[in-house]
Amino acid sequence: MPILAKPMRPALVGIVVFLLSGLLAAVIVYLSEEHRRQMAQSHALAMASDHAQALQQNLHQALSATLALATLVQQGHGDIANFEALANDMLTRYPGVAAMALEPSGVVERIVPLDGNAHALGLDLLRHPAREKEAKLARDSGQLTLAGPFELVQGGLGALGFYPVFIDDSQGQRSFWGFTNVVLRLPQALGPAQLEQIVARGYDYALWRIDPASQQRQIIAQSAQAPLGAVDFDLTVPNAKWTLSVAPTAGWADPQGLSLNIALAVLFSVLLAYAAKQAQATRLRANDLQVDVNVQANELVALNQRLQSTLDALPDLLFEMDLDGRYLAYHSPRTDLLPAPPAELLGKTLHQVLPTAAADICLAAVHEAHASGFSHGQQMELALARGTHWFELSVSRKPGPPGAAPTFIVLSRDITERKQAQTKVERLSKLYAALSQCNQAIVRCRAADELFPVICRDAVNFGGMKMAWIGLLDETDQLVKPVASFGSGVEYLDGIEISVDPGDNKGRGPTGTSIREDRPLWCQDFQHDEATAAWHERGASFGWGASASLPLHLKGRVIGAFTLYAGEVGAFDEAAQNLLLEMALDISFALERFADERAGKQMQDDLRDTEERYRKAFQTSPDAVNITRLVDGRYVDVNEGFERITGWQHDEVVGKTATELHLWGDTADRQRMVEALQRDGRCSNLEANFVKKDGEIFPGLMSAEKIRLKDVDCILSITRDITELKRAQAQIQRLANFDQLTGLPNRSQLQDRFNYAITLAQRHGGQMAVMFLDLDHFKNINDTLGHSIGDQLLVAVSSRLRATLREGDSLSRLGGDEFILLLPDTDEAGASRVAAKLIAAVAQPCQIEHNELTSTVSIGIALYPNDGHDFETLSKNADAAMYRVKQTSRNDFRFFTQEMQTHSARTLQLVNALRHALSRNEFELHFQPQIALQDGHMVGAEALLRWHHPELGTISPVEFIPIAEDSGQILAIGEWVLRTAVRQLKQWLDAGMRPMVMAVNLSAVQFRHPNLIDMVTRILDEAALPPEYLELELTEATAMDDPVGAIAVMNQLDERGIRLSIDDFGTGYSSLSYLKKFKIYKLKIDQSFVRDISDDPDDKAIVTAIINLASSLGMHTIAEGVETASQLTFLRLQGCDEVQGYYFSRPLPKDQFEAFMRNGVS
Repeated sequence: MPILAKPMRPALVGIVVFLLSGLLAAVIVYLSEEHRRQMAQSHALAMASDHAQALQQNLHQALSATLALATLVQQGHGDIANFEALANDMLTRYPGVAAMALEPSGVVERIVPLDGNAHALGLDLLRHPAREKEAKLARDSGQLTLAGPFELVQGGLGALGFYPVFIDDSQGQRSFWGFTNVVLRLPQALGPAQLEQIVARGYDYALWRIDPASQQRQIIAQSAQAPLGAVDFDLTVPNAKWTLSVAPTAGWADPQGLSLNIALAVLFSVLLAYAAKQAQATRLRANDLQVDVNVQANELVALNQRLQSTLDALPDLLFEMDLDGRYLAYHSPRTDLLPAPPAELLGKTLHQVLPTAAADICLAAVHEAHASGFSHGQQMELALARGTHWFELSVSRKPGPPGAAPTFIVLSRDITERKQAQTKVERLSKLYAALSQCNQAIVRCRAADELFPVICRDAVNFGGMKMAWIGLLDETDQLVKPVASFGSGVEYLDGIEISVDPGDNKGRGPTGTSIREDRPLWCQDFQHDEATAAWHERGASFGWGASASLPLHLKGRVIGAFTLYAGEVGAFDEAAQNLLLEMALDISFALERFADERAGKQMQDDLRDTEERYRKAFQTSPDAVNITRLVDGRYVDVNEGFERITGWQHDEVVGKTATELHLWGDTADRQRMVEALQRDGRCSNLEANFVKKDGEIFPGLMSAEKIRLKDVDCILSITRDITELKRAQAQIQRLANFDQLTGLPNRSQLQDRFNYAITLAQRHGGQMAVMFLDLDHFKNINDTLGHSIGDQLLVAVSSRLRATLREGDSLSRLGGDEFILLLPDTDEAGASRVAAKLIAAVAQPCQIEHNELTSTVSIGIALYPNDGHDFETLSKNADAAMYRVKQTSRNDFRFFTQEMQTHSARTLQLVNALRHALSRNEFELHFQPQIALQDGHMVGAEALLRWHHPELGTISPVEFIPIAEDSGQILAIGEWVLRTAVRQLKQWLDAGMRPMVMAVNLSAVQFRHPNLIDMVTRILDEAALPPEYLELELTEATAMDDPVGAIAVMNQLDERGIRLSIDDFGTGYSSLSYLKKFKIYKLKIDQSFVRDISDDPDDKAIVTAIINLASSLGMHTIAEGVETASQLTFLRLQGCDEVQGYYFSRPLPKDQFEAFMRNGVS
């Protein structure tokens, strides 16, 4: 039989139970106290976070003064002109700032206020033992750096904010300029009220940092009593870290609560021990003490109830589980914090109930407790029905019987609020960092396209955003165009269309609404906000929980929006909104600065250009430019033009007055200038005489105006030497009224004199003669002896004409060799006598250089009032009379007649009609056959021009050809004749007609034209007619006008195979020496000799001589105007080669000529 163990004594059982229950109670008390302490620390940490953010914001606000100063230094290219006044104004706006300083190259150069800070002037912070490290850190990092705290000379603690300033040089390279600096008075700069509130809430605090030099803790601010066992919260300050430590003034312990818990635990242990003792005793005395056992059992139940009540009071979840993470027991009134109903937990493992990540964390804590007996601090995130919660685990191994499987007590504390506080702090810290980076980028960047990508990148990398982008409003189509973006989901912007039109679906989103309504738009739940409904699907794929759209401004108007996306719902609380609004304001400020800088740079460039143009204009002006002081008239500056015009040098003039230099020719002129300046502030175009240094007087044109130069009232004067202008005006006056060559009055002055003379004639009923004079053959003198000889001849003739006239007569040269003479109070007899004297005077030989020249003059005379009542009519009629002299005899005079008027009118009518004859197809060619006397066959045709006018009828060539030559229209008409004749011959030859030569007349004007050869060659090439079929006829006078030139032209035509003939031979004055040199194929005997050869022996002799001459020179002859058989017989007997005339055919139109050719010569 088994051996029964000796039962334990009741007292020993009570002791054992007391120890075990005491241990359990101690664990419970410890966990409860630890939980209370952690809750108190979480509360203190959250409070410290709130106060730290306020301190941090106050500190950043005070330090932002360095950024404002740095911006002004950069805009001023290294200087702030009104620094002292600006700094004094800024000190009133930054209560915590004690002083502001500018430190080029790190050396304190300017500081405000100077009182009490003068000792700092000249201090080199880059070499100062106490400031060197922070100063170099700021310079090398390019970021705002905070140094201190340190004792201020004025007493109390202070801190120093360094902001490094970099300036672009002329090559666009950035270089370190120095620091802008503010001295902060502590704790005033931090907002003392924030620290006082900590004490008021029952906490001690200490704000401290690690001194970079000594690596020792340095107290910045502290309550009266240092905090013990404090919790720490780190503040991010520029290029440094400060720490705020807080602890309850009464300490973390709760003596009363701890005493109560201990008392309850002792009581619980005592009662449980007592119950165990009694139970043991009861068991021993089972039968005897049944009643007592029942009593004790009831007491135990009550005790358990009290214990259960104690456990129910615990705020944490309490689990018991084994080493595999299987739930064995559970206790907590907070069933809402359970991942599953309590009944479903027991018997299941962690991985069956919790998500894998959470289960792994919890099981790792159990294993840690199994290894070391205890685990604390493991945290896990759990999604529950009421939202996501965070839990912190405390696990202890539960004592058990030897060999029994270990079990563990797991306390799961809900730390969601603490986590949310930490997340908020982290989020705000990131936003503060993003804001700091934004401000640094604003300082660094020079344009929006450089700034925007940096802002978006910093918002993501430093601010913790998922994605950020900036869009600008296109005013033309009212669409928002993305210009910069960064982060996850930027592809969302590809092809996006966002409108600001409220009637457009694309304009109802956050960004369009923000721009349209000029207000920030916060979507705290992006996936469920109606404003973002169109983008829910995209937002879900990118993990966007919330969004913010903030309008950007430029010059008071909305130009775009800054849009950000966060991963958490509700990410934009009030503090975050304030920071982002500040960031948007800073960006708008930067845009304003960029615009101002562009405008300022443009203004500076314009100013430099203006100054440069002024300096160049001042120095290079050909006029005399000088600046004098208004108060005393002393010269401040003069230009090179002043030195050149007046003879006075710059150094001789500056400091003296015009009166001392005796520059004014007449002091009255100076007084006029002074009065104009006093009255109008300027004096324009004052013409006066001035005196040079050598005493020479010159006329000048002065303009002067009041100006202000370097805060001094001055007068800018510009004086132009108008000596040449005066001379030119006099010359212009002479040119306007007198002929430049002869000095005679010109037509304009003659008109004035005529008006005066005719007034007298009309008043007294007198007469007046107008003579038109033209030298005969004057062109020959110019062409042979040159224009210089011709000009000298004109001067000599002018002198002779003047010497012949009365004092009241007026002689004028119209141009060339034409003169007009006005004879007041002269009748026909008087005019005849004067004309005879003039002809005699001109006819006298004139010695010009080595040439003795004899000239003649043709004179036309018109009388007032018989031949006209005005100058134009009388001069025109005198010209017509002179022209009639030219046509008849020359070297004579003639009075105007009505027949001349009729002839002049006819000539003018034909000139005007000729201008349109070609374009209106009024010309026609007739062709007269040329017959060879040897065999009677037709060998050629002469093309003769006919003009049929629709109103004037048929006009003879004898009448219109000379008019065409005089008016210059013969060139176009002659080219038309040549081209038409050549084309017609080519058509006839192509039609099978017998080859023949086409003779075309050339006028003298055509023959002298330089383009004659090219024109003839071009026309032949156009028609593709061989040149041997063309014969050009020119008159004997044309050939002998310039025989040397004629030979050159004939040679060129002959080289091209074109035949030449002399028309009307025998009527001119041919030189046999030239005739033999002419490349002439044929001589045409003029019809005036042919007409009477049957009866007149002289004509017979002339014709015979011409034929013999041509034969001896190897030329052919052709007689024109052959009308009778006797004429033909004589010409054949004399050996004439060809004839043409009415005996065979008159000139025929094209169609009739073609019929004549078909019928043959009869």
